[in-house]
Amino acid sequence: MASGRKRSSPWGEISPLQFKMHVGMKEGATDFEKLVGCLRTQARMMAAARNLHFQIDGSRCQSCNATRPPSCCVFCERPVCGDCARICTACSLSFCPLCSTIQYSEQWKDEKVTCLSCLSS
Repeated sequence: MASGRKRSSPWGEISPLQFKMHVGMKEGATDFEKLVGCLRTQARMMAAARNLHFQIDGSRCQSCNATRPPSCCVFCERPVCGDCARICTACSLSFCPLCSTIQYSEQWKDEKVTCLSCLSS
């Protein structure tokens, strides 16, 4: 180190060019600010997709296409009418036929509706 020479570049003659560049607010944002921006954008996109979905389908039940005023499935948020909605016996929430199962057993002497969340736990 006493000789005053710089150490050689690890890339040799093909070193990448380095230019000075202006760093604005967008480029200089912290990771937290970028995360907040991404989450805000994602929330807006999800809301727009949900609105578009209901504009296309209107108020039709996804199971039977009835035009009765639907509620929404707690699991998938699809519109489902009162006739098609199933109430889970474990959590007492409303689900569509795709997000719930009916279990038949002699023990219950009836049918038992279980949602996919309660079924997996």
